[in-house]
This record gives sequence, C-alpha cells and structure tokens, in this order.
Amino acid sequence: MVEPAAAAGPRHIEAIQKIDQVASRVSPDQLTQQVLALATEYNATRAAMSPGRDRTRKLDSLILRMQGLAKQAYAMLPELAAGPSDGERLAAIAFLQIIPNKDYIDWLAKRFDGGTPFVMYHAAIALRNAVDAFRKSDKDALTSAVNHALSQAPAGELNIRKPLDDALKLLTQETLE
Repeated sequence: MVEPAAAAGPRHIEAIQKIDQVASRVSPDQLTQQVLALATEYNATRAAMSPGRDRTRKLDSLILRMQGLAKQAYAMLPELAAGPSDGERLAAIAFLQIIPNKDYIDWLAKRFDGGTPFVMYHAAIALRNAVDAFRKSDKDALTSAVNHALSQAPAGELNIRKPLDDALKLLTQETLE
C-alpha cells in the first residue's frame, strides 16, 4: 500500500484510507466526476470565501478528499497537472503527495512561481515526499527543484519553508553519507 503524506497524522491517514476504500467501488467515470467536482469546489470556495481560518479548514477538507482518491484516480494525473483550473492542478498536487512521481518534480517546483500560499504549502509537502521516495536516484533534479521552490517561497511563510528545508537537509545528508 502507498503510504500517505509524511505530515499526515493518524486520523488523516485513516480518513484517506476510508475514502480510498469507497473510491475502489466506484466506476472510472464516477471517479473522474468526483475528482473534477472537488477541483470545482476548490475554485468556488477560494473565490467565495475570504482568506482565513474557516476557508483554510474548508480547503484542507478538500485536499484530504483529493488525497483519498489518489490511488484510484492516479491515471488522471497528466490531465489534472495540465488542467486549466487551480483546482485541477491542486488535485494533481494532492495525488503527488500520496504517490510521488519523479516525472513531476520540476512541475511541482513551478507551483511556486506565483502560486498561492495554500498551493505552495501542498506542493512543498509533495516535494518533501518526492525527496523521501527518490533522493538516491534523482538527487540532482530534486535539489534543483527544492532550491527553486525555496527561492520563490515567501520568507515569512515558515509552514511552506519547513518541508522544503527538511527536504534539503535530507538531500544534503545523503551527500555526507
């Protein structure tokens, strides 16, 4: 089984597993509809609610549901990553948090080029998880991606910078060993 994001707590992991169990019984068309509905809900929520704790909680709930669909809907990753909406790209990030893919390392780093703090945070988690998965085989690409993300991440956003700093430390430790 694919392990959920490193930052996930036990309740988060349990929720993802429950969503995955339900998703495994859904037709591919229904699964596609669910993922796209979550992407649309993200876009609508972001547009309708003012920034703050309530909106962040709502968006966190959407990410959790997207993560729960990652295993069953992973074939949608290319379509979501190339999607025209922020919600579709966020769904791709949520999938990559759960199932890292070395082909999307640079794509994740580019989410820091003008992205919102919410998207940057989740892209940072996905990059951190990619470092865990691929640091022995793709160290140069990962180092470049993490350094790019750090150069674009807002200085005051410690929650965005911490997973990136952790990733860089892992990559550096690998060199020292």
